[in-house]
Parts: sequence; C-alpha cells; structure tokens
Amino acid sequence: MKISLIASTPILLFSLLNPGYCSSNQLSILYSFDSYGEGRTGTNLLTNDDGITFYSHSDYHIFKINSLSGSSTVIQKASTYPDQEKNSSFSGHFTISRDKNYMYGIENGFISGSIFKLNLNNNNKELLHEFDLRERFEEGYDAVGTLIVTQDQRKLYGATESGGLIHSRSKGGVIYQITMDPELGSTYKVVHAFTGKEEGRTPNGVLVLSPDEHYLYGLTTYASEPNYCGTLFRITLDESENQPFETLRSFDCSKDQPRLNTLLISKDGTTLYTTSTDNYGSVLKIELNQPNYPTTVLHRFARNAQGQHPIDLVLSQDEQTLFGLTSGMDSKNYHYPANIFKISLANDEPVYSILHVFDESFRSTPRWPRKIMLNADETALYGTSEYGGKYGMGTLFQFALNH
Repeated sequence: MKISLIASTPILLFSLLNPGYCSSNQLSILYSFDSYGEGRTGTNLLTNDDGITFYSHSDYHIFKINSLSGSSTVIQKASTYPDQEKNSSFSGHFTISRDKNYMYGIENGFISGSIFKLNLNNNNKELLHEFDLRERFEEGYDAVGTLIVTQDQRKLYGATESGGLIHSRSKGGVIYQITMDPELGSTYKVVHAFTGKEEGRTPNGVLVLSPDEHYLYGLTTYASEPNYCGTLFRITLDESENQPFETLRSFDCSKDQPRLNTLLISKDGTTLYTTSTDNYGSVLKIELNQPNYPTTVLHRFARNAQGQHPIDLVLSQDEQTLFGLTSGMDSKNYHYPANIFKISLANDEPVYSILHVFDESFRSTPRWPRKIMLNADETALYGTSEYGGKYGMGTLFQFALNH
C-alpha cells in the first residue's frame, strides 16, 4: 500500500463580511445549519445535481437548501401518531428518485413507524407502509438504513433491525419489499426474516442493488457464533413467492475480520466496496465472481492525527477512484481530526491519499463530518458536518477536486 499526503490541514481564512464562514483553497461552506430553524443536521444529503439545490433532514424536519442564496425551507415535519405523545423522528438514509421528483424516507416512533414517499414538486407526502404494533413481530419494526428503489420506481426494498421470526427486540429483523402501483396503491411484503442462526441477524440497513436489479446485497450486524460480527447476504429478486436467500460470508472478529458498514457495487456487478470501523477502520473490496467471495484490504487506518474510522464512501464513474470520509472517533469515543481521503484503483496496487484534514481549532470550521457525495461532473464533493458553521450547529460544505 502506497500512501501520500496531498493536502495537510489547510490554513482557513475568515471573511469579515461573513462571520462564521471559512474557506481554503478547496474547502468552502455552502450553508450553516441553525438548530432553531431546521434543527441540527443529520447524516443524510441528497441533491438534484444542479449544485444549488440540496435536501437533508434533522430528527424532526426535512429541509430544502438553496446554496446560492444560503437559505433553507422546511418541506416536511415529522408526524405525531395518535398512540404516542411525542413526534416520530426521521431516520435512516433517504433516497431520491432518478428523475429527482420524489424522495423516499423512514419515520420511527416509540411504538410506531412508517415508510413514505415525498413529492418534491408540491411537498405532498404519501404513506407507503405503516408498521402495525399488532403485527410488528411478523412484519418487522425499527426500520433502518438505506431505502433501495428500482429504476422504474415500482418496487422499494428496505430493512428492519427487529421483528420477524424471532420475537425479541434485539434479534431477528427482516428485509421487506414495497410494491408501488399507481392505481392499486402500495403492498408490503416480507422478503426474508432472519433466524439468527448461520444467516445472521439484525440487518444494519446497508443494502445495494445489482446493476441488473436481479440481486439485493446486504449486511447483518451479528452472526450465530460468539466471535462473529455479521454476515454478507444476497437475495435473488425473482417473481417466486419465496425469493432465494444466500449467506455469502460470515466475518469472524477474533480473526481480524471486520464488521462492515457501507456497500458500493461496481457497474458490472462483480465487486463490492465497503468500509469497517473495527479497530481504526479499513476500506475493503469483496469479489463476487470468485469462490468464497474473497476480501481484499485496500487501506487499513492507524491511530494518528490524519483520520480514522471511515464512515462513508463514493465511487467515481470510471471506477478508478474511491473517495471517502473518516469520523475521527475511536472505539472509546476519543476524537481525532477527521479527513477526506481517496484511494486510486488505477494500478494493481491501491494508493491512499489524504485530500483534507478537518481543522478542529475553531468553532466555525466544519467539524465531525458525517456524509459526502460526488457531484455529477465529478469536480467536487459535497458533504455535511455535525458541528461548525456560523451557528456551530453543522454545515453543508463543498470540497473542490483538483484533477
């Protein structure tokens, strides 16, 4: 593994005309979150690819951001269910449709929850499924993670970390499918309920669809053996009543095999890219067209001031570069400066480079980053941070890529 430092912590310049904003040769703040308005930023970030309009959510609000004017509008508030006094909260990673007209998301309450579809043109919310307390053990509850929507927007896949075959809050979980019919409405179906045996239990909601939409890949948090820290699974999405389920790999923590927390898939469907936060973290690839699905470590992080514990990953269109984000938080909740990194896959040996180290010396600079995404023409990364900005409550930032 070759390692090069492209940019150490940049010197951040402050504008007297715009207090609270910072800039460097590559990093700039597009928007500062205000806890009295939309609430502290979450881990979600969506865009319509114009570089101006962004969507994010806090626990109780979904908001639309105009980075040009530096303004935001709350377009949806969390629901209040009749069987509970407090509001539900938005959770998981929302999904935006390919035509940028709809957003799909999750609401969870103490004893309720739902999957919804939000029209971004008129802000109307359509309920796709409401988790029923009386049937929660069968259909699942505590929806988590990413919602996967097919290209024709007729089917949606997601996960719950509880419910299913094992009637316990901390075990089981399901993978579900919602069929969306413009005329007949939506239909909820449990695709697979986890038994907690060899196939693992408690899916963490990290799902990815193969390019041909024939397979759904996902991860569980736990497996049957005491030392095992999750599994990689695959579901064949055919039209049969019981869609085939396979456990592709189990990961043994005692043998330095990691608990995984992200998934990307190559265009040909043969390679998965993933991250782990075990120890100080690592970036890995899994080869789906090889026997036993071998895992290769592309980079292993160490305890230092240059970032550790990767929490997000994106892949360039030519699949020659991975861009990633570290949290800086270790297993004992000690915090170290986070970073933006890239891994070049162009040669036989991957090359890890640090693009930016987040400066934690000032309240107004972006700190504790949580999410990144690559813009359409791959000239910049957009991201969110939990702290920093004009109000200290988080930022939407841009990092310019110098090719």
